[in-house]
Amino acid sequence: MSKKQNRSNKKKPKKPFFSAKVPTGAYDVVIVGGGASGLACAVSYAQAICNQSSNKMSKPELLNHKELNHEPWGHESSNYESMNGELLNCEPKNREPFNRESSNRKSSFSESVSCDANLKAQSVFDGNAGDSDTAGIDTGNNETGNPVYTPKTARLRMVILEAGKRIGTSIMRSGNGRCNFSNSSLEVTRYHHASFVEKVFSALDENRSIPSVLSWFEQLGLVWEEAPGTEGLLYPFSKKANSVLDVLRKALDAYGVEICEMSEVLVISPCDHSVSSLSMDRDETSEQHEAVCSSQETGGFVVRGKTCKGENEYQSFEIAARKVVLASGGATSQNILPNRQISYCSPKPILGPVQAKSLSHADLSALDGIRVQSNVKLYRSLSDAKAKERAIFEEEGEVLFRSYGLSGIVIFNASRYAEPGDILLLDLMPHFTAEVLREMFLKRLEQQRDAVARFFFVGFVVDPLAEALLQAAGIEGEKELLSSDIDHLVAVCKAFPFEMQGIADERTCQVRRGGVQPEEVDFSTLEISSCPGLFVLGEALDVDGPCGGYNLHWAWTTGLLAGSALANPT
Repeated sequence: MSKKQNRSNKKKPKKPFFSAKVPTGAYDVVIVGGGASGLACAVSYAQAICNQSSNKMSKPELLNHKELNHEPWGHESSNYESMNGELLNCEPKNREPFNRESSNRKSSFSESVSCDANLKAQSVFDGNAGDSDTAGIDTGNNETGNPVYTPKTARLRMVILEAGKRIGTSIMRSGNGRCNFSNSSLEVTRYHHASFVEKVFSALDENRSIPSVLSWFEQLGLVWEEAPGTEGLLYPFSKKANSVLDVLRKALDAYGVEICEMSEVLVISPCDHSVSSLSMDRDETSEQHEAVCSSQETGGFVVRGKTCKGENEYQSFEIAARKVVLASGGATSQNILPNRQISYCSPKPILGPVQAKSLSHADLSALDGIRVQSNVKLYRSLSDAKAKERAIFEEEGEVLFRSYGLSGIVIFNASRYAEPGDILLLDLMPHFTAEVLREMFLKRLEQQRDAVARFFFVGFVVDPLAEALLQAAGIEGEKELLSSDIDHLVAVCKAFPFEMQGIADERTCQVRRGGVQPEEVDFSTLEISSCPGLFVLGEALDVDGPCGGYNLHWAWTTGLLAGSALANPT
């Protein structure tokens, strides 16, 4: 055996299990979910808190990732290794947060985030943060001689709880790893619950203290471009999703945001007397425990869950929060909500490949892997399709035939409207009208006089598709093609029929439709009206859009609005 073969046969050492940090104590803000909306909310909140500091304050200091309580995003155990992302150089330097309007609020960090005077002096991290108007300010010397607000001296009492191994996995998956993070030509009418979405977008436009989504990303340092030949699809200039996540991680690090990964939230409850029974963590001070218990005096919530500490090993946690942000995506369970009276729709997967039955009896296994530019129409019934009633969905795009049915972006979009039993028609030659196609076929038949039918499409379409078209038209391949057959061929090419049977593989779906109903929340803040202090963002709301940056743009928008509202309670 060669040395090379011997080396290949050796078992690779198993990577040590990543032991996650367990959240403890009390927080001003707990964000459930480290996806796009949750990260946007965290950064927006941190920026707003910094912007509320007095005019005396200078730029916040950017922390080196080695000083943080979580690993840098290029760590070898990261899920993002396959994306070939490069580590950012996070040496300490100054960074200016976005600020359209200076705030005249007091500079005390505790006062700027407290909802009640009883908690002003009970900062979990700063023992007497509420005692001075300069709490949270570095009064040491600097080049300007002004106090400097830094995360080192005034930490945000905020934590992101992510159930997965790493935050931002949904961002990394989007756009096949390229991240179509927004769209310059959004059509609001294409969203589910479009009227509500319109109000939310307008609220962001009218709030002069919050930047637009693209302005915000520009402030974070992202460079992007519009993909040529598309309808406004925006991608990072690097063509890598890493770039989007990296600027967010860089901002989170700059503001010292605490992140607890592999921490699954099981239930969010209103504060009650059970809070006082919280056992103190070994490292928790009595002041911290008092802050947890005192949360029941001012409302707030208790967040319970579990953190993975090893294979099949979990540690329960129970923390208090003044405000909770539910940004856990479309898989959010109703059981997590503190109030079961909140209107909720069970989520179902959409934006994915569909299982479909060929009504033309074509062999889909023979077509597996073939891509065809098509115009797709969806009807509720075959009779509607035959009567040429108005289609419930119509869009042109590339269709990918699979052995189980159909895939491709246009099919993903159709899945948002489809129900089992619906009829889907593929116009396989959308750039030709039926009349033009008929004339073309007759001319082709004249040129191929006496040729058998299976040669008719040679040089026109690939053989498996040609065979399927002939089969759908009821024409035997070894027989001579007649002029009377042309109309049948044209009909099949312009309306290749399928019966929808449902989503083929739920794991491949990009979005889940369902969640908290939009009428439950204030469109300008995303706070649940019947449950003050609880915010619902992104896909956790019953809002979804088509492929093309719609869903990520929605996530960023809700995150920006909620982050600002958290820092500016009315």
